[in-house]
Amino acid sequence: MLTLLILLIVITTCLAAPIRARADEFIMPFGGYLSIQFVGGEAGGVTTFGLGASPSNFVALFSGLPNSPSSLSPINVGFFAAGVTTHFG
Repeated sequence: MLTLLILLIVITTCLAAPIRARADEFIMPFGGYLSIQFVGGEAGGVTTFGLGASPSNFVALFSGLPNSPSSLSPINVGFFAAGVTTHFG
């Protein structure tokens, strides 16, 4: 059973505006660098996590989740302008 897979999303800008987002997307309130870090979880299966709205544009950031993550360090995904929607999967 998948308990809770927690991903920490860190933005290097101040979050002064309210954020409208679904669980699988994040809308940048301000331009800034987006960093993602695996924090923890447990499950019987193995999952890959990354960015992309479809299989054709998916970019894997973590593999082996949650029991054997490919990285425990924050990953800098890049700079995103204000209002850009990033899709997680």
